[in-house]
Amino acid sequence: EMVRWIFASYKTNVDFAVSFDLDVIKTYEDFDRQERMAFGVDQANEKKAAMAKRVYELSQIDEMPKDMPFQPAFRHLTNILQIHDGDIKAARSFYDGEIKNERDERRFNERAQCAKYWLENYAPEDFKFSVNTSPIQYESDAKTKDFLKAFKETLAKDWDQFDDKSLHEKMYEQIHAFEVEPADAFKALYQSLISLDKGPKLASFIRTIGKERVIALL
Repeated sequence: EMVRWIFASYKTNVDFAVSFDLDVIKTYEDFDRQERMAFGVDQANEKKAAMAKRVYELSQIDEMPKDMPFQPAFRHLTNILQIHDGDIKAARSFYDGEIKNERDERRFNERAQCAKYWLENYAPEDFKFSVNTSPIQYESDAKTKDFLKAFKETLAKDWDQFDDKSLHEKMYEQIHAFEVEPADAFKALYQSLISLDKGPKLASFIRTIGKERVIALL
């Protein structure tokens, strides 16, 4: 349906290119946005909504679904897969509460297989990561070490109270409390988790990796 959608999105006299670099993520995001418009989940003017619905209809291989389908965002799915070392079955458990029917199951499996293939064959090197299997020796100054210790204790005590936004805010609160440069704090956290200087958005990433693994690595 993605290939059909790409063709249906363009006028017949307009040429286009299919890129396999990071544009793949944008292609999926554009498809998901138009799917939401087709089902009225995202608001659009009458002309745009009608166009979205018609292009979406043309992209379908089977009948047009009656309800808004499940959308595992491609970018997030690549992170989930890498956190689970490419194990699609393990990644599936993250979406247990969202997959409601056979169509959702098919959508997840198709996207997961495509995301895994893209990671293995086309993703830029700086997009890839693997979660450390044991704590690493990371050299940092005393303030950064104190921040890491305090942040670990906060996670151990209050994990269930955080969503992405509140964890992000708590992180910055403790960064400022220990007078650590944010760049140094983030680098220390990424190094502790994936042995890289940067990675996916940190608060969401920490929560997705899970309490036990994060606390063990910190």
